[in-house]
Parts: sequence; C-alpha cells; structure tokens
Amino acid sequence: MERVEPELEYAARRFGDEPVLIAERTGVPVWVGENRYIAGRRAEKEAGAVMRGVHLLDDGFQHRKLARSVDIVLVTSADLEDSLLPAGNLREGLDALQRADVLVVRQNEVDAAIDAGEPSVNKRAWEMLRERGQMWMVQRKLVFPAPLRVFGAGLRPVAFCAIARPEDFAAMLQNAGCGVVETVAFADHHRYTAADMERVIAVAKGLHGSGFITTEKDAVKLTLTMRRQLEDHGPLMVVALEAEFADPAAVLRALEAKLVRTEARSS
Repeated sequence: MERVEPELEYAARRFGDEPVLIAERTGVPVWVGENRYIAGRRAEKEAGAVMRGVHLLDDGFQHRKLARSVDIVLVTSADLEDSLLPAGNLREGLDALQRADVLVVRQNEVDAAIDAGEPSVNKRAWEMLRERGQMWMVQRKLVFPAPLRVFGAGLRPVAFCAIARPEDFAAMLQNAGCGVVETVAFADHHRYTAADMERVIAVAKGLHGSGFITTEKDAVKLTLTMRRQLEDHGPLMVVALEAEFADPAAVLRALEAKLVRTEARSS
C-alpha cells in the first residue's frame, strides 16, 4: 500500500498512470494497493481521520467486499454496444447497472440516440437507462495549451495515446479543428519505451508531420528522455480533457442527500 507521489520521475510506472494523473489534477491524497480496505485505513491514519471523511474509489463498482454509500457509474454509447471480457471491455453485463445509484452519461450521446429517427439497440438502451433511475449529464471538451491552442503542434500533428478508446480522442481532436494527420494507438495503460517514441517519430516523418499531440494520461508516462526524443523532431503538445456536469448544483445536492442518509443509518 503506497501513497502516490506524482513528482517522482517514474511515478506512472510505480503507481499507475491514472492514479498519478488523479493526484496531479486534484491535489488530494491518492493511495494504491491490492487491498482497498487496508489502503483506505492507511489513508485515514495518515490524515488523522477517525470517523469522518470520504473515500472515493476509482474502478470500485465491482469491488463488492466494501460497503459503499453511493455507486456512480459512467456509461457511454460504446459500452452499450460492447461485449464482456475477453471479447470486449465489459466486466459485467448491462443488467448490473441496476445496482448503481447514479449513471453519468455524455449529454451529446444521449441526445443523439434519443433524437434518432430510426429505432436501434442503442436508442432502446438509452431509453431504458433513463427510465430506471437518476442520470447526471456530463459535457466534455479538450483544452489546448496557450498561446497557440489547436496549432500548438503545428498544422500537421501526429497524435498518440494509450487509452481504452483512442478513436474518441482522434474524433475530438478533429472536431476541435486540429489537423491531425494520423493517430498512433497503443494498448490501454501501455508503458512507453524509447522504441515507441521512435515508432511515433517514424510515422510523423513519413507523413511530414509537424509535431506531436497526446493526452494528460499519456504524458505522465513520458520520461524527460522520451520528451526530448519527440521534441528533437517537433513540438509536443499535451491536451487536457475537461468534463463538467450540466447541472453541478443538482449533483452536489443529490450527493449531500445520499451521504447524509448513509451517515444517519450508520449512527
């Protein structure tokens, strides 16, 4: 059980890319370990917490050994069309969503499915999910660093990433007006090497690329040496993904109400 130290050079290799990114973006203590209960108790001990506090688990829906106050599950259109492991990415069937207290969904996906003129499996699934319980709509956007914004890696950048659905990243870049000439995709959570950087550079050379674009989740895995490899051939731009609830005040009210009820039951 360890507390994530994002400032370490090889932090992502030691703690995982997502824990490091969460620690960097939020500034809150993040702990990793095979036993979630022990990790949580150690976090409490370090913080001096006795009875009060909130434990926020990433990927905790299938961790059934821990009692929970609220189950929040993100659902996308791709999930509705996906298959169970090992053929697909789903760990449980969609009927498992009946256990969730809240579903977080992308507003543009729900709107597109509900407004579709022709019936589809996707449309029926969204309608079923909307009827079964509370939904929190979320809106996403890419944030490009100043001062050049979408042109920070030139007019013909090559994108690369190691995320679950790289096609989403590529589509968002195109929709933002970024003239990506190719997206090089690695397996989710892939640990980058110097050879991987050479592969990306080779693609850029072959397509006369002007620079490189990647995500924050990928950037935490790049060593200083890897960054220099890329920057010897063109600028490297790291793009942030921001997600905002359509009605954040309603989300806070609902969360507070659920936590108050849980505390009242436990006392």
